[in-house]
Amino acid sequence: MTNVKIIEKKGKLKGPTIVILAGVHGNEKAGVLAIKNISLKLKLDKGKVIFIIANLMAFRENKRFIEKDLNRCFLEQQTLEIENSLEGRTAREIIHFLRNADFVLDIHQSNSEKSKPFIICDEKIINLTKFLPISTVTLGWNNFFPGASASFVNNCGGKGIAIELGSVKDQNCVVLAEKTIINFLSGLGFIDKKAEEFAEKEIFKIKKVHRNVNAPFKKFRDFEDFESLVDNCTIGKEGEEVICGDHGDIILFVRDRKDLNMECFIALNRICT
Repeated sequence: MTNVKIIEKKGKLKGPTIVILAGVHGNEKAGVLAIKNISLKLKLDKGKVIFIIANLMAFRENKRFIEKDLNRCFLEQQTLEIENSLEGRTAREIIHFLRNADFVLDIHQSNSEKSKPFIICDEKIINLTKFLPISTVTLGWNNFFPGASASFVNNCGGKGIAIELGSVKDQNCVVLAEKTIINFLSGLGFIDKKAEEFAEKEIFKIKKVHRNVNAPFKKFRDFEDFESLVDNCTIGKEGEEVICGDHGDIILFVRDRKDLNMECFIALNRICT
């Protein structure tokens, strides 16, 4: 039984193919609602749009995932543990579409109430971010998250971008998701509508991803996403070991982790403003 929903729209003229993906994490619903709203009335000038609502079971249960984080399962060679999981099977349903797409836009939200919208992309395609109504851009994810959808697409030679809309509790995320999808399709020429350009961007690149190897990780306090660290700032403790960040690091996704080898936080460097 399939765990995804596919909606295809074709234009009158031949053109590129774009996959617009949402629901990779089942509790991140804004992208799914945006797809449902847009797909009903979308008329393409050219090309093909494949909307994919992923992880239907997690969506119905309002859970991030059932067995495995789906956004770590988009791999050419899955481990046996991933291969046998619901999300591993779901990733294999979706990979065919990702591999054959010219563009992929994957829509996410954050569980942090203090989150802010940002873009995840590869340096080679940073020019495409001008069509996205989000001012913060992050680079370098391919090296640290090979199982993510955008990383998979970029490694296959396509152009993959992911966006974080903001908190799962923010009702405005649906509006932002719809605006992002329509403007991106306009900018790429899929629909006959003049695209707005958002050229001013704040750019960051991943410096490191801290994973807890020896013990559970407990954050020292709540951190805002993209908070700048001052001095030798304590981020948390891994068992009895104090974990600190460097002065000037930009911090993202600081999370308590009980299981080992989990992503506890991401440190970034500011590239330009």
